[in-house]
Amino acid sequence: MNNIIENEFSLTREHRKYRQERVKVLKELNAPLVLIEHEEKLAKMTHSQYVNYCKKEDEKEEKEKAEYRKNNPIDEEIAKLILQRFDLWLEIHKNNVDMLKLELVTGSCFQDPWFFGDSVPGADDRFYKPVLNDDDYWSENYSPIFHSCKHQIEDRLT
Repeated sequence: MNNIIENEFSLTREHRKYRQERVKVLKELNAPLVLIEHEEKLAKMTHSQYVNYCKKEDEKEEKEKAEYRKNNPIDEEIAKLILQRFDLWLEIHKNNVDMLKLELVTGSCFQDPWFFGDSVPGADDRFYKPVLNDDDYWSENYSPIFHSCKHQIEDRLT
């Protein structure tokens, strides 16, 4: 039992030290007050409180994502367009192993421009149409479509 308590004290000490350092940096950067206050709130928590807080926030976020997906189902025409453009992208880059690996790791070559348009470095408008938005990205609304594209890349690399 003492080991459990000592471990919790140790984890709380490390957590608070880390969070207080973040508060210090945010203040030095003149960050918005809301960010500083949030970090100060986290810094006052014990390790266990912080773990529970994160779990509740994750659950809340998942509910919000599910609600968005329910109210904004995948548009079949957009899904078809994504897959058509992906076929073109893959045909052009099929032998470019570096490009394929980069897409698997970052999503920046094919996936991200669908959400963020030409603000993505190297975005090529032959392969995307900026019809998706930040909410689609955040809610992972079109993730099944892009996951299928990534599976094709993985198959290509094996």
